[in-house]
Formats: sequence, C-alpha cells, structure tokens
Amino acid sequence: RPALLLLDEPLGALDRALRERLLLDLARLLRELRQTALYVTHDQEEAFALADEIILLRAGRVEQQGSPRQVYHAPRTAFVARFLGMENIFEGRIVSRQGALRVQTPFGVWPYPQEAAPPKGRARFLLRPDGFSLHPGQGVPVRGRVLQVSFRGARQRLLIQTEGGVVQADFGARETLPAAGEPTTLWCDPAQALHRLEE
Repeated sequence: RPALLLLDEPLGALDRALRERLLLDLARLLRELRQTALYVTHDQEEAFALADEIILLRAGRVEQQGSPRQVYHAPRTAFVARFLGMENIFEGRIVSRQGALRVQTPFGVWPYPQEAAPPKGRARFLLRPDGFSLHPGQGVPVRGRVLQVSFRGARQRLLIQTEGGVVQADFGARETLPAAGEPTTLWCDPAQALHRLEE
C-alpha cells in the first residue's frame, strides 16, 4: 500500500481494445483501494477517463489544473485547447452594441457568451468543434465549403473553408454530412461554442 503510485504511460503500447478494458479495470481498482496515483499520459481520453484531477504541463510548468470536465469545457489557453484537439482559435474584438456585449469574429458579430463582463478590446477565442449543428435556426450561421470529411468511429469531423479561415466541426457518427467540395451552412450557438481564452 504505497502512499503514492507512479504510473508512466502504462497502457501506451497496447492495442485499443485491450487498452480500453485495462483502463476501466485500473480506474475501478484505484478507486476501490482508495489509492492515490500520479498517472503520466499524452492520451487525453485516458486522462479524462481515469483522473479526478488533471494537471497539464508545458515545458515543466503548470498550464492548467482542474477536474476533467473543467479542463475540457473551459481550456484556459490556446495551448490547452490545441492539446485537446481544438483548432478553432481566432482573434476577436469585444464591443458594446445597443447596451449589450458583442464579439466581432471572422464570421460576423456574435453575442458575447460569458456572464462576467470582460474588458473591451481584442481577445483570443476558441470556437468549440462540438458546438455546431446542421439544422437551420440553431444559433448563428457559419457558411463555407467542405474541405474534408473524416470518420472517427463514434464521431465525424468536418473541415470547412470559410471567409474567416478553416473551421473544424464535430458531429455524431450517424449524422448525414455534406461531401467534400460541397457548399454548406453550419449553425453555431455562441453560448455553447464560443469561449474566451487567456493570453
């Protein structure tokens, strides 16, 4: 019964099916034994499945620390967002229009999503890839042409060329998506998808 169990990428060399099974077994055992463990991994899904607390390091310094849900839903910096596979990062400007905060984005002027009033001016934003819909009216439109459709098993990823740059959007495996080369309009809810990043 060690005070601290150190695990350095213990599942890294295993095939996916065995890794998934052992990951569930390991999580169950650690919790049943109430064993504190320091688990080092580059696999985000492993970290989310196993950890009570995640510490994301960059060049030996803590970039972000929190629960798996906190880190995933509110990445603090562009580095954290990119590490989690989210590439829709852009510069915007926070302005006041008719008494309400708005964000000037490469895709248009959108409502500012957070409740706490930020300083006006330039800021960096993440547009979450899971914040898009194919159904009209569910948010604000993002128009472009499909560059690539990538099937990932449980999800699919679209790469869309828009006037504001390339956007990645994630959908469930059963969604019927437009084909590469087709024009398309996605719908984005800023309250769910737009997230301000720290510099």
